[in-house]
Amino acid sequence: KRVGGTMSGLVRSGSVSHVQPLSPSLVSRPSIYGGYQPSCFAKDVFSNPSFSTDSFIADCRKRVPLESVRSDLEGYSNSLENELVELINKDYTDFVNLSSNLVGMDKVLYDLSAPLEPIRTDLAAFQDSLDGAISNIESRLQERARISKQKQRFQLIIDISTSIAQIERHINRTSTVASIDEELLERVAIEFVRLKAHLEKASDMTKFVNKVQPRIFTMENTLQRELERVFRDSVKGHPRTLSTCLRAFQAIDRTKQVYELFRVAVVRPVLSNAITPSALEAGSRGSCDGLPSIYAAIVAFVESNCKTLLESTTPSPSSHESSSFVPGYDFLSHSVLAEVEDLLGGRIPRLFAPGIPEVFHKNFTASMHFLGTLERKFCPTRAAVSGLRDHKAYASFLKRWNLSIYFQLRFTEIANKLEAGLGAAVLAGQALTAVPGSPTACALTTSNVLWECMSLCWDSNIFLYETCPKFLRLNLQLLSRYRTWAACAIEFFNPADGSPRQPPTQSEEPSQQAWQQFPTESLAYLLYDLRKICVLLESALPSLIRGALPSPLPADVMSAVQAALVDSRASLHSLLPAIATPIVALFTTKCIAGLSPLTGITTTYRMTNKAPPTKASFYVDNIIAPLDTFLTSKAGFIAREDRDAWVYTVLSAVTERYTEMSTQLLATLYKTEKFLSNMASAAKRRTDPVTGERTSALSDTEKIALQLLLDVERFGVLMRERFGVDPQAVPAYVALRASVQEYERLRVQT
Repeated sequence: KRVGGTMSGLVRSGSVSHVQPLSPSLVSRPSIYGGYQPSCFAKDVFSNPSFSTDSFIADCRKRVPLESVRSDLEGYSNSLENELVELINKDYTDFVNLSSNLVGMDKVLYDLSAPLEPIRTDLAAFQDSLDGAISNIESRLQERARISKQKQRFQLIIDISTSIAQIERHINRTSTVASIDEELLERVAIEFVRLKAHLEKASDMTKFVNKVQPRIFTMENTLQRELERVFRDSVKGHPRTLSTCLRAFQAIDRTKQVYELFRVAVVRPVLSNAITPSALEAGSRGSCDGLPSIYAAIVAFVESNCKTLLESTTPSPSSHESSSFVPGYDFLSHSVLAEVEDLLGGRIPRLFAPGIPEVFHKNFTASMHFLGTLERKFCPTRAAVSGLRDHKAYASFLKRWNLSIYFQLRFTEIANKLEAGLGAAVLAGQALTAVPGSPTACALTTSNVLWECMSLCWDSNIFLYETCPKFLRLNLQLLSRYRTWAACAIEFFNPADGSPRQPPTQSEEPSQQAWQQFPTESLAYLLYDLRKICVLLESALPSLIRGALPSPLPADVMSAVQAALVDSRASLHSLLPAIATPIVALFTTKCIAGLSPLTGITTTYRMTNKAPPTKASFYVDNIIAPLDTFLTSKAGFIAREDRDAWVYTVLSAVTERYTEMSTQLLATLYKTEKFLSNMASAAKRRTDPVTGERTSALSDTEKIALQLLLDVERFGVLMRERFGVDPQAVPAYVALRASVQEYERLRVQT
């Protein structure tokens, strides 16, 4: 501030040139303070717009004493002061010489501005003159454009009047001759096209157009009457005259009238006799047997009476090369199909009644075939087909068919059939021992009913292409219902809480009521059917779907269908592991029950003086007999992988129980022998009285142990012979064999 005040005073006093630079001692001070770095704060904290003195002091006070902050502030202030002095001395000479360099500059500027003033005045005058000329030219151009527009309007009025006069002259000529030749019709059509073009240009001439409009309307009506007469005569077989007549109708914008004329004069008289309630019944009261004949009569009528007209108006690959082709007409939709739709809906509405699904399906199929015949025979191009399908008569005809009610009736019919099958006899036969011969036949009645219901959805007498998504959804719903039924059946044999099977009640799932009379072994049939249905979903059902469709589905739609079937197949396949649990548990129990005679070995050899055993006990063959009988009787219904898994699981459990029982038996025998026999008597019984050597006779306990050894060996042989299982591959059997291995010496003694 001191430096700034001093410099300002010197400038005001005019003594700038005498000002001396600052003291060198001051200039040299930045070398001491210019690089000062505060230790308590950062230099840029003061340039922050939100800088607050109180916040700054409070923040520094937390870290260092206030004396240190004060010392840093003073040092930083001195550093800033020296930097300011250095900046002033840097450009001091230029600042001092500034006023001396500007001396005489005002005189130079005055000398330069004096000759420029006349030039400015001349340019302003020229600009005014140029603006006037441009304005004059623009006004003349606007006047010229207005005159040209008026001339065009006058010429347009003349052209319109001339066209009207010529058309009236031609029409007056037609009233004086018996028939109109093609040339005259062509002239009238051309003149009307020209008149329409003139009237479009004169859209802003409302007063004139309204004045001549009555004359034009009168001409159009008069010409329409003449054209209708010509049309009736030429539609029977004069292609050139017919084409000229149709162009004339287009010229006067009366295409709707010609559609109605053809419909009333040609189509209605014939079809009114063909479409009647008696023709629909065809001699059978209340039936619709005559519908195909009615449609055949309509097609024959179109082929014979409409051939010339359709050839002249329907686009085809070669029609544009023909001079008789007239684009812009669609008599098949506007005249023929519209009349057919009105007559069918008005005279025989019961044709569309969905109350009897079989009759509805037959009528709808015949009607779709009729529409397809019209497209194939009379619509040679895609544009013609699109025109027919886009017409309101086509949409109205399709709307009369209540496909929703038809599907609902079929849904109820098929769903009730499946529900009845859920509670029917489970087995397809009383004694089902062989695999069904049909590639789609299942073992259970319900499974056969399921496949029958799914096949009905795609049967030619039930399926309608328009309801394809609904029938596909019904297939998936049937599969879901069947899965619920199968899951309930599995739960019936294998309750989740482990409780035993209970007597049936009225509130139970039909599947549980039906399964009450069958043993657990019947689950093998359910397992077979689940696998069979999974295979059918993979191959047979897609074939049925493709066979029912008139044309292949798009690739993305078919992929979605396949994905839905894959999900259903996976859902059914997830039930397979649960079926094995009750079957394995049942035969494990039965086979373990076959071990009960094991305790009878003690009775056989205890104090009976019976000879040592040489073969296995009779009960060994009966241990695995239930499992063997089950697998043999249902060999065709059990997959190889399921059979092997069940055999391994059952044999392992039975063998473990076998080991426990044999070990427990031997332990009990040895304990009993120890307490009931003394060592002396035992030595006496086993020592020869003459030689004193041990005799070859075995004790009762050893005979029993030897019998166990023979039984275990026989059990292993049966595992190999009956099931093809290597005993050494079953850890439980290896443990069983090891428990009796020490008794091999007894066989040698024997």
